[in-house]
Amino acid sequence: MILYKKDPLSFSPPPVAPKSVVILGTLEANQPLSTTLGFYVRLKDPSACQDLGQAYLCPIGADDERAGEARFEESASAPLTLGGRNLTQGVAQGRFWLGLEVQGLPSQGGVFTLKDPKAMLTVGF
Repeated sequence: MILYKKDPLSFSPPPVAPKSVVILGTLEANQPLSTTLGFYVRLKDPSACQDLGQAYLCPIGADDERAGEARFEESASAPLTLGGRNLTQGVAQGRFWLGLEVQGLPSQGGVFTLKDPKAMLTVGF
């Protein structure tokens, strides 16, 4: 199951539509973990999924594209690379939903921070 925040990420789209988008960085946790966080991107409003108040819980379906993952192995940081067709289209449109699938998170949860984010956009004919 994927958890999507109700509100999409929205912004002014770039003046030229990108051919590809890749986001790189390091995901840091507030404690050492042994877990995998899967990131998904969808372009369609997830409101048909289970409403949890401020988020929607969705089964993985045709509208969801796995954009990347962060794999923590008894550590408090993990490299993260996000990319794919939905991310590229979402950036071109200035709107997309970023979802999270968690495997092995402790019951007390965790706080995650994206450090040193970099976005690489490829444009051209």
